[in-house]
Parts: sequence; C-alpha cells; structure tokens
Amino acid sequence: MDMEEALKKICERVLMFEMDESKNGGSPKAVVCISGSTFGYEKAMAELVRLKEAGWRFDVFMSDTGMLLHDPAKVREQLEPEHIYSRQNCPMVQQLYKEADCIIIAATTANAATKIAYGIIDTPMLVVINHSLMAGKPVICSSNGANPDDPERAQAGMRFSPEGYREMMLEHLQKMEKLGITVTDAESLCRVCSEKVKA
Repeated sequence: MDMEEALKKICERVLMFEMDESKNGGSPKAVVCISGSTFGYEKAMAELVRLKEAGWRFDVFMSDTGMLLHDPAKVREQLEPEHIYSRQNCPMVQQLYKEADCIIIAATTANAATKIAYGIIDTPMLVVINHSLMAGKPVICSSNGANPDDPERAQAGMRFSPEGYREMMLEHLQKMEKLGITVTDAESLCRVCSEKVKA
C-alpha cells in the first residue's frame, strides 16, 4: 500500500467516525433507573429534562413499583428515551449499560437505598445497578426518596422519626457513597451528572 492510498484510508476512517459522532450528537448517554419514589421525583425529572435539552440521550429502566406510580407514556414524553425497559422487556444487562456513560437513579426509595447499601440484589433494577458498578460505570443517585430530612417527606407528615431511625437512613446513603455511588439531591442532578461524566 503506497502513501497516497494509506492517507485515503485514514481519511475515510476519520470521516466515518465523524459521521457516527454526528449521528449520535457526540453526546453523553445515560441509563435512567426509575423506582417507586415520589419524594423528589418531579425535581429529578426536571433536571433530567435539562440534561436532555443539553443533548444527553437516555435509556430508561423502570422498576415494578415505578411502572405503577409513574406513567411510562409521560416519561417518554419528558425524556424522549431511545428505549423504556422494565422487568417484562429487559435485555441482557450488559447490553443495557455497555454504551452508557453513566447510570442515574432518579429519586431512589428508602427500600432501594437499604438494599444497595447492603449488597442485596433481588430485583431487575438492582441487578442493573450492581452490574454497572462492577463494570466501572459511574452511578449517580438522587437521594431525596431515601433522605429522612427531605422537605417533601416532612410535608407528608414523616418528620417525626426517632433519631436512631433517622441516623440509620442517613447511614444507608453514606454506605452507598462508600460503594462508589455519587449521592446528591434531585435539585443538583443536572450539574452533578454533567461534572461526573466530564470528569
């Protein structure tokens, strides 16, 4: 192969790469896990819409309770995901996360936070999170639904937890951070995800 032909092939490969980047917008992609939490959910979704407007692409995985409490049609309208998965149509887990730049847990429940903190993997959504962590994918969690001090929880009449119970819930979030999960509040989700993926 002479120099001219070699340069031509290099140019063709660069052009193909640029076309692929243009097709995908060169933009970050996230798998959004939606659980059954209502605390902080609307705020988290508003932050995800901001990411979408910044060019992010999404796949969505909805837990069983998430499917009951949050309308998949509305999720599709808000986030315009490439796919919405659930227990019924989940692909191989590696296929779900392999092209993702990060995993976003949109408003975790206290139940999910407890299970993640102690390594319990008994639902499809927890399997996705577990495998993603072990594959080295950044996982960002909106913690409002598992935070005993969340204002929405207080407004719902759940501001009287005994101190020991409150400390236990906060410890679960701290354990998640020790596992390598970035824990944040729903209001900061857009900024934290952008910084984490950029890093």
